[in-house]
Amino acid sequence: MFVRKIRIHNFKSIYDTLELDFQDIRGFWRINGPVGSGKTTIGEAIIYGLFGDIKGKNNKDLISWGEKHCLIELWCRTKNHDLYIRREINSYLQSPIYVEVDGDELAFTNKRDAQTQLEMEYYDISRITLELLCIISFNNFKSLATLNTYDSKQFLDQVFGFYILTNYVEKCKISKQEARQQRRDIDSDINAVNSQIDKIKQLSNIQRIEGDKNLIKQEIDLLNFKLEQIKNECQNNERLYEDEINKISSEVTRIQSLGTNKAKEIKFIERGICPTCGATIDQSQLEIKRQEKELLSKQWKEENVKLNAKKEERKKIFIDYQNYINDYNKQIKIKQKILIQLEEQEKRLFINKEEIKDLKNQLNNLEINRDFYNKEEIEWDQLINILSIDIRNDILSSFIPILNNSIHEYTTQFKLPYIIEFDKNFKCSISLYGINKDISINSLSTGQLKVVDISIILGVLKVITNNSNFNICLLDELLSNMDADLRQLICSVLKNNIKEDKTVFIISHTEFEDKNFDGVIETRLQYRDNNFKKSIYNILKT
Repeated sequence: MFVRKIRIHNFKSIYDTLELDFQDIRGFWRINGPVGSGKTTIGEAIIYGLFGDIKGKNNKDLISWGEKHCLIELWCRTKNHDLYIRREINSYLQSPIYVEVDGDELAFTNKRDAQTQLEMEYYDISRITLELLCIISFNNFKSLATLNTYDSKQFLDQVFGFYILTNYVEKCKISKQEARQQRRDIDSDINAVNSQIDKIKQLSNIQRIEGDKNLIKQEIDLLNFKLEQIKNECQNNERLYEDEINKISSEVTRIQSLGTNKAKEIKFIERGICPTCGATIDQSQLEIKRQEKELLSKQWKEENVKLNAKKEERKKIFIDYQNYINDYNKQIKIKQKILIQLEEQEKRLFINKEEIKDLKNQLNNLEINRDFYNKEEIEWDQLINILSIDIRNDILSSFIPILNNSIHEYTTQFKLPYIIEFDKNFKCSISLYGINKDISINSLSTGQLKVVDISIILGVLKVITNNSNFNICLLDELLSNMDADLRQLICSVLKNNIKEDKTVFIISHTEFEDKNFDGVIETRLQYRDNNFKKSIYNILKT
C-alpha cells in the first residue's frame, strides 16, 4: 500500500489544515518540535484514516480542543486501485466515512461493513503489521523480542500471512465439530432405538408374560381366599358379639323389671293403709326393701356399662375388619389391571416382532452413519494437526533462517555484539559473540532492547517487503536512551537502506544533525485567540 497524501484538519493538536504529500516527502526525514506540537499525531492520523480508531483513545478525544469537527483524508494506491478515504468526527460523536475506489463511490450499509470491505478487498497490510513495523510509537511499542505465545501467533498470522493457514485450520475445526455433533446426535438416536427394541423385546417375551399372568392369577386367588376368610371370620365374630350383647341386654331387662316391682312394693308399704281393705300395713320390712332396690339399681347400671362396652368393642373390631376387606379389594383390583395389561401385550406379540425387524434395520443404518462421521472427525483432527503443526513448522523452518540472516545483516551494520535468532517456534533468543550460552532479554537495558527490536523490525520488513509494501515508516522516540554514536550509526544504516519510494520519519527529542536527513518537518506552537495552542508545520528539504 502506498500512501500518496494525507490531509488533517482539527485532529488532536493539528488545528486548521495540514496536508502532507508523501510523493514529495521521500527518504530519511526528521519530525522536530516541542512536546504537544503534533509530531506523533501524524502517525496517529494515518492509522485513524485507515482503520477508524486509535487503540486506547475515544474518538471524541481526537477532536482538537475547542473545535466541534475534525477530518482525515487519505489518498492511497493499493492492489492496483486508487483509494480515497474521508473520515470525520463530530462533537455529537458521529463519525461518518466516505470511500472512493478508482473514482467511484464505494457502497456499504454501515461503517463496520465498510471497514471490513476495505481490509478484505483493498488493504494489503494488516493493522498489526502497521503498528508493529511501520507506525511505531514508543508509548504503544511492543517489543518483538519478547512476544508471548498469543502475540507471536497474531504476528505470524497477520505479518507473514499465516492467517491463511490459521483460517483454514479454523474451518477444519468447524467441520470437525460438525462431524462430532453429527456423531453425538446419531449416538442419541442409536440409544433411543436400542431402548425401543429392549422395551418391545420385554413386551414380546411370551414365556415371561405367561409366567407373569399365572403369578398374578395366583396372587389374585390368594387375595380372594384371604378375603373370604376375613369375611367369614367377621361373620362368626358378628354372631358371637350378637349373642353376648343379647345375653347382657336380657339381664339388663330382667334387673330393670325386678327393680320396677321392688319400687311398687316400697311405694305400697310407704302408704301405711291398704287401699282395698283399709287394714294397717306392716312397716318393718320397708328398709330392707329399699336396700334391695338400691342393689338392683347398682346391678342395672353395671350391666348397662358392660352392654355399652361390648357394643363399642364390636364396632371397633368390625371397622378393622372393613379396612382389611377394603385393602384386599384394592389389591385385587390392581392385580386385575396388571393382568389385563399382560393380556394386551400377548395380543401385540406378532406386531412387536415386525417392529423389532424395522428398528434393527434403522439401527444398522444409524451405526453405518455413525462410523462415517466418527471416521470423518478423526480425519479432520489429523488434518488440523498436519496444518497447525507439521505444515506450520515446515513453513517456519523454511523462512526462519532467511529472517535470521536478514536480522544478522542489520546487527552487523549496527555493530552489535549480539546474535539474535528466532527458533522454529518463533521464540527469540540472544547470545553474545563467542559465547554459546543465551543471555536473558530482561538483562538488556532499555536502549539495548530498542536496538535489538529495530534490528528485528528492519529484518522482518526486508523479508515481507513483497507482501506488505507500505511506503511510510515512523519511529516515534525509538532512538531515545541511546548514546550519540549509536544513534548516528542507526540513522546512517536506516538512510542507506531506504528505497527510493519509501519515507522514514524519526521523532525524537534528542538532538540530531539535520545533515543526516533528507528533510525536516518542524513543528511549533502558537496561541490562538481562545488560548489553545496551535501547531505550525514547516517542511524543509535539506
